[in-house]
Amino acid sequence: MVHLKDFAQEGLPRLLEVDNRLILPIKTDIRIITTSTDVIHA
Repeated sequence: MVHLKDFAQEGLPRLLEVDNRLILPIKTDIRIITTSTDVIHA
């Protein structure tokens, strides 16, 4: 979890920052598998 105090110090956008960044290939189908324990807020 990224703590709120870290955002204030670094000036990072709070809702766009993640714990582990991911680099994905372009022009490739990406499948995201979620379970009932996952929560997606849109």
